[in-house]
Formats: sequence, C-alpha cells, structure tokens
Amino acid sequence: MSILRRNRYEPKRGDLLLWRRYRIVRNLKDHLIAHYKMNDNLATDVILDATGTHNGAVKDVGGTATSAFHSVAGKINFAQDFDGGDDYIEIADHADFTPASTPFSISVWVNMHTATYFIWASKWQTWSNQEWLLFTGTQKTIHYRIYDNSAGAYLGRAYGTSLASYEGQWTHFVATYDGGISSSGIRIYLNGLRVDDAPSENNPGSFVAVENLNSAVWIGRYDTHHADGLIDNMMFFDVELTLSEVRFLYKNGVGIENIP
Repeated sequence: MSILRRNRYEPKRGDLLLWRRYRIVRNLKDHLIAHYKMNDNLATDVILDATGTHNGAVKDVGGTATSAFHSVAGKINFAQDFDGGDDYIEIADHADFTPASTPFSISVWVNMHTATYFIWASKWQTWSNQEWLLFTGTQKTIHYRIYDNSAGAYLGRAYGTSLASYEGQWTHFVATYDGGISSSGIRIYLNGLRVDDAPSENNPGSFVAVENLNSAVWIGRYDTHHADGLIDNMMFFDVELTLSEVRFLYKNGVGIENIP
C-alpha cells in the first residue's frame, strides 16, 4: 500500500456511529490545523500532514533521517520511534500553529520508553521565540504551557502525578487552550479523563497573548531535550476540544485515525 493511500481520510461506519454517540456537533475535520498519522515508511525524511498543508521532516543528527528507519508498529497502523537522543520531527514555522488569542488543541497517542523529559511537541526556543510547550521534566509530570514571549510570562496547567506507571504502554493525551489570559483556560486529558490539577505558570498577570514568532514546530523535542518513545496520530486543532470530542478521539482506548 502506498504511503499516500495510507494517509487518506477513509472514515469507517463505526466511527460515524461513535460520532453520533458522543453528540459531536461540529465537524472536527474542518478544524484540523495538521494531522500527522505517522504512517510514513519511505526512504525520505517527509512526514505527511493528512490535511496536505504542513508536511514535516524527520531529523536524526546521528542516525538515518528517513521515515522508514523510524517507522514501527503504532497504536493505529504505524508510528515513529524517537530514541531520546537526537530524533525529532520539524515542521516549518507558520501562523496556523500560533494561538494568538485563539483556541488551540493537541491530540496524540504516545508509548513512552521513559516519561523523563518526554516531549510531545513544542513551538519554543530558549529565551526567545516561545509560544507553547507540552512536556514532562525530571519528575515525569506533564505540563502544558502557553507563552507571551515579550512579557516574560506564561500560562499553564500541570498534572502533578508521575507518568511513570504509563511507561511502555500506549496512552492518549489531549491538551487544550481556550485562547484566553488565564491558566484556568488550559486543560490536560489522559485516556479520556481530565487530569490537570495545578497551575504551571509564571507572571500570569502580565500575560496578554501569544505572539506570532518564528520558531519551527518540533514533535518530540524542545531545546536540547528529546522524547524517548513512540509517537502516533498527532493532531493539531484551531478549537478548544470539548470533553465529548476528547472521548470521541480516545474511542474507548482504541483511538481513531480518520475523522468522519
């Protein structure tokens, strides 16, 4: 099967029924910024965006920078394998990925080899070009932060429980932002349940808005930190996903690759 066919939208009847079950009232496909199914398996560095707009590229400084080299069995079809050292995917800077007073959501399946400094995605550089970041640190706790670079401020929420118990298994994460100026507008979901339980913020009273800067989007990396594990079916949306929509994407632990 060609890689182009493997990335086509082909909704199944069961997915349409699930759509009705969760009473999804808007067409999420119309709100996709980008959708990386990670089914790529070719001798090139290209990671296809199923919307056809924002293709990415495999980066592997010390190895083989092709999707075929990093392709492994995924949660749904295939995934890309990141070694925690120098692997990541780069997507060119674009205003579509800048939530400048606008909603923004990320949905993704991961299988973490280690939850220490696991990086889902970022549009962030040290001391400059900081827009947003979804990551863990040494405590293996997840943080989702939204930055106002010139104000030196960020909003955020965190889940204070270590993700160590989720290492070595497929886990679904969704992070949402309502486009506002309060950390209360940020949410984190794990396997269909909201889990954020604390703010993760700095100087929030000075936050005005995310600025449209020029950092690339990185999947599996921020700064010098790299994810160690598998990443599959990553979607970026220009809306704040609702709980019903999160559960629809989770699909009772099965996941969904083709949105009706």
